[in-house]
Amino acid sequence: MMTIKEAGTTFYRVVNQKGLEVTFCSRGAAVYEIRFLGKPMNIAPSDKKQYLSQDYYGRTVGRINGRVLNSELTYKGKTYHMEANENLNSLHSGPNGFSFKEFDASFEDKDGVKTLTFTYLSKDGEQGLPGNVELKVIYKIKDDEDALYIIYEATSDVSTPLGLTNHLYYNLGGEKNVLEQSLYVHAKQVEKLDENLIPVGFIDVDEVTDFSAPMKIKTHLFDERFVGHQLNGYDHIYRFIDDEDELKAALISKDYRMDVKTTFPCCICYSMNYPNADTLLTNGHIEERNAAMTIEWAEIPLDFEKMEVSPSKPYRREASLHFYKR
Repeated sequence: MMTIKEAGTTFYRVVNQKGLEVTFCSRGAAVYEIRFLGKPMNIAPSDKKQYLSQDYYGRTVGRINGRVLNSELTYKGKTYHMEANENLNSLHSGPNGFSFKEFDASFEDKDGVKTLTFTYLSKDGEQGLPGNVELKVIYKIKDDEDALYIIYEATSDVSTPLGLTNHLYYNLGGEKNVLEQSLYVHAKQVEKLDENLIPVGFIDVDEVTDFSAPMKIKTHLFDERFVGHQLNGYDHIYRFIDDEDELKAALISKDYRMDVKTTFPCCICYSMNYPNADTLLTNGHIEERNAAMTIEWAEIPLDFEKMEVSPSKPYRREASLHFYKR
């Protein structure tokens, strides 16, 4: 493993024997860059100082992923006030979520498995939520497999809600945008959103939102329902079909494929509808609209009771990314 200290944080570069190279960052327990067979699989600002000044790229999101209306979270009959960062709402836990925290790190290379573990203690009252939460974000890369395994483990001294994700922006092979890439999501239901983009319940997918068979992202991206709408494209929460199929989502380009497997019940697919201007990316392009697609694994939105972590109920979720040359 190679370690680089820069701008008050640390980057870690891990390479396996099959052609997978991943650079991590202790700020936000993040995945900064994924390269497979020498080609970029995601995007982030190439200037690391700029990267550290911006939100979410490849970082761990929590304690609560997604939007909370008026930054008020009701859990077990009590309302907790989170920090707002999107008008009155809290998005991805506000301006002091896990994405902005420095994590401690440890590394082990044993029996052909390279393991990088990030740890962070979120103290009682942080983000307005109860409990001292001890969080581990564990990344594993096997020498003989082109896959990145991600494990989330947490404990708390009191009952509290916890819903995590990673906010990677995927673009397979370093293309200018993902319009020609195809998305697959193992889902037949998508969340309906209100005027504040707050989830109000799952509905059946329709022609525009149905990715249960691989479909090019551009196919309906400029549908009339998106024109003049604040979504400006895909920003949809899908509920996975509850069956034995391990494959939950996939992104497919002309040369590469990435499969997503996870124990989370949902994912959020966002087509990077509001890019940062004049940002040079790690794939060599300037960031533009639809430069990438997220597949953010997620808990069922706003179901805070089911997100519970407590002294008797530790939190554990898993996800993995599998890369293939077509």
